[in-house]
Amino acid sequence: MMIPNKRSCNSSMEDLPEALLGEIIKRLPTTSDLNSLSLVSKQLYTIEAQLRDAIHIGCGVSFVSVALVSLCSRFQNLRKVEFNYSGWTPNGGMQLDNQGLHVFSSSCHSLTDLTLNFCSDIDDSGLVFLACFKKLMFLRLNRLPRITSSGLLSVAVGCKSLSVLHLICCNNVGSVEWLEHLGRIGSLEELVVKNCERIGQFNLLSFGSGLTKLQRFEFQSSYMPNKFNGHDRSYVAGNQSRYDFCCDGLKDLTLARITTSAEIGLGCLLSKCKALENLCLYYVLGVHDNDMITLAQNSRSLRSISLMLTPEECESYVYRTSLTDESLKALSLYCPMLQSVELTFFGCEPDWPEIGFTQDGLVTLIQSCPVRDLTLSGANIFDDKGMKALSDAQFLESLRLVNCIAITDAGMRLLARSRCLINLTLELCNGLTDDGVAEFVRARKLESLTIEKCSHISQNAVQGAAKTVRYTDDCPGFKNWVEHCVLELHIPVEGTMRMPNKHRCTKSMEGLPEALLEEIIKLLPAKDDLTLQRCGTAQGCYCIGRGYQPGTAALVPLWSRFQNLRKVEFNYSGWMTSHGMQLNNEGLRVFSSCCHSLADLTLSFCSCIDDSGLDSLACCKKLTSLRLNTLPRMMSSGLLSVAVGCKSLSALHLISCENVRSVEWLEYLGRTGSLEELVVKNCEKISQFDLLSFGLGWMKLQRFEFQNSCMPTKLNPHEHDPSSVAGHESRYDFCCNGFVFGTDHNIYEIGLCCLLSKCRALENLCLYYVLGVHDNDMITLAQNSRSLRRISLMLTPQEYGGHVYRTSLTDESLKALSLYCPMLQSVELTFFGCESYSREIGFTQEGLVTLIQLCPIRDLTLSGAEIFGNEGMRALSDAQFLESLRLVKLH
Repeated sequence: MMIPNKRSCNSSMEDLPEALLGEIIKRLPTTSDLNSLSLVSKQLYTIEAQLRDAIHIGCGVSFVSVALVSLCSRFQNLRKVEFNYSGWTPNGGMQLDNQGLHVFSSSCHSLTDLTLNFCSDIDDSGLVFLACFKKLMFLRLNRLPRITSSGLLSVAVGCKSLSVLHLICCNNVGSVEWLEHLGRIGSLEELVVKNCERIGQFNLLSFGSGLTKLQRFEFQSSYMPNKFNGHDRSYVAGNQSRYDFCCDGLKDLTLARITTSAEIGLGCLLSKCKALENLCLYYVLGVHDNDMITLAQNSRSLRSISLMLTPEECESYVYRTSLTDESLKALSLYCPMLQSVELTFFGCEPDWPEIGFTQDGLVTLIQSCPVRDLTLSGANIFDDKGMKALSDAQFLESLRLVNCIAITDAGMRLLARSRCLINLTLELCNGLTDDGVAEFVRARKLESLTIEKCSHISQNAVQGAAKTVRYTDDCPGFKNWVEHCVLELHIPVEGTMRMPNKHRCTKSMEGLPEALLEEIIKLLPAKDDLTLQRCGTAQGCYCIGRGYQPGTAALVPLWSRFQNLRKVEFNYSGWMTSHGMQLNNEGLRVFSSCCHSLADLTLSFCSCIDDSGLDSLACCKKLTSLRLNTLPRMMSSGLLSVAVGCKSLSALHLISCENVRSVEWLEYLGRTGSLEELVVKNCEKISQFDLLSFGLGWMKLQRFEFQNSCMPTKLNPHEHDPSSVAGHESRYDFCCNGFVFGTDHNIYEIGLCCLLSKCRALENLCLYYVLGVHDNDMITLAQNSRSLRRISLMLTPQEYGGHVYRTSLTDESLKALSLYCPMLQSVELTFFGCESYSREIGFTQEGLVTLIQLCPIRDLTLSGAEIFGNEGMRALSDAQFLESLRLVKLH
């Protein structure tokens, strides 16, 4: 990179173009930094004011009206403003009052988002001025004790663009004319009413047809519920006119501390939702199994459910929580996209069966749905048997256990074997000791571990158990849970910045010398940073995730701006309704018609795309690499259209696409012979025998990976491959001479194991829990693959003739690798479930030492190798090539 000359280095920061200064200012993370920078020069003062579109005003401001005039004249582009007087005292300055709100409404014309928190001096006469904000879309009113329904009605009438309304702890709001008006105009998409004493659940039914457009609805009563006693005076048995509305667009529903029944109250929403994705029911009495079954049948796209249950009197004088395993069974059957489950049981005594769920019902739900995030609080029915089931859960990544008294150290040791778990939180679990968490310290798989108020777990015992460890003798997590779920949900307020418009930018970054531009680009920390995208049209990759609104109108200017895009990723991992829209079929059609240079595309967790969307990818004639990860609505016909239309496709990844069944697409790709890389992982309806349909396509393939979604068991392989006939191998008559990398996961002796004898150029081999592979297979592979550089084996004991129970490979395999693989540099051997006293490992220490001494091994990993002792360590000390060594669980 060229260094700017001496003359240019003497220039000051003020000599930079306004556009570049704007880029620098935008990178400053905190308000204090922005305020400090604005004091450096008049130019920076002016540019920073143009950029600021959000501001927070709190305690400590005197003469608020005068200050607001000055503030609005300086920051003329304000779109988001928050007034927050939480913790205010008379010594903390003046609060915003009606006059101040009047001044503010006449000065801030671009406002779209307003929050008023703890503004005790504002009443209805002040709310009237909000009608001046013609662009106002988001309004949050939190603890305004003097406002009433008439003030809210003036807001509803005057603010025509209002789409989000939050009303929290406004105890003098009684009548609901404002709600009826908002229901008639149908502008609201999000309505939150929490802890307003004079607004009941039956008042909210006045919203009527407004529920049709609503996407998020939350109602929390101020008090814990009691036994239902017909509060809806307008309800007439058999007459459902008041309840004649639909909620087809509702995606996020939260109800807290209310009592309902099958026909009366807000509980009726459970039977009317068709597109629900997130459901929270906190202490809602009167909800029974038939309500949850109806909801599960209607809401197939449900992703998150949170239930807080307390015992109530059920039929036949039974005192327990109202929901049973029938509800869990319905969720298991009808909600294939359920990823987050939170179950809290409050006031349930362990001595009495007061929890309607059983442990078997919970285990069935976890095994049937792709649950990634699980929270169990007060679940005294959950014990070590349930922990064993959690250890086998193939999707579980985050687990939080609160006051689960039946779990012991034995259960924790089982949980430590989980392959996917990376985040673990334990709170108030006094049945656990240091012995229970010791297994996690040895495994070192966790990303984060949190221990709160577990009296028998010491701080020293958890050190090194995860990359991030948090330990406290207090229980802040439980307190936060009480505030979050029992009392009130916290609403964060975020500040944003925006660039000045084109009329304010007299110069651009393109006017700078190339050397300086390159220096700026080099210093940017993130490759996909928006600032980097602004540096020209040469940008070749782009990542779009949650929070971006990929509507048709937004995608067209994006692709027209970056015309050289070759690599694009859409990733909606962890997506929720509040994160914005996802890419849909129409968006994918627009994208494929605009992005003509696309060569690499990744679609991850795109739940709105189906086969009709994939058809449009045929327009991407230059597409060579395609990755499809967790597309639940995609089927085989969509893949076939991609295979037919994308002639240049050379790499295909198919991950957790559970509805892909038939393999016409694979047969077609095999006939065309274009693929060089094929990855199929955790696709339940695609078996190893289906992949044999790839036929002649194996000849060109350089990398292949197949992972089954379930651990293998002892089965008769002939029952799975209907075309397999003893002595007739026509289906297996193909070669894999181009293979460089191969991975097989959980397969049997007939099927993909035949690849081991057909590879001639293999360099990397991974076999993870592959049953039926024996020494003769490894010997053949070693003799054929002289260029093998890396091997990774995960072995578990299996039964042989004569009741021998051990891992399938012996020293004969190691001897073959030693003799025929002179380029072998990396070896990973993992033994799972092998007991040292039973000699269940087929290898010996002498065999391992021979391999290490004869091959130029630089990287060695041994996990669970009970056969490896001090003599083996002595041999390692003499190994002339060994550079990296990893030893796991060697006693």
